[in-house]
Amino acid sequence: MGVEPSEILTFLRGAAAVRGNIPKHFSDEAKLFISSGLSFPNSGMTRKLRKELDLDGLTVSSETLAQLALLVKRTRLGELELE
Repeated sequence: MGVEPSEILTFLRGAAAVRGNIPKHFSDEAKLFISSGLSFPNSGMTRKLRKELDLDGLTVSSETLAQLALLVKRTRLGELELE
């Protein structure tokens, strides 16, 4: 029938979020993403694991954060009240 359940669920979740029905864990993750460009805390444990795996540290440039702010503003994420 051409129906994609995942697309329907994504749409319904987005519609619920615009109406203010946002799970706390999503709100917390979205606020962190908007402020830091990361979807998880850059904690001491994260830095330790990245060092052990010989990965570079996590830094997000101010230019990238400015571009992210523009993307957020132009998408539904920018419409949400994240409290």
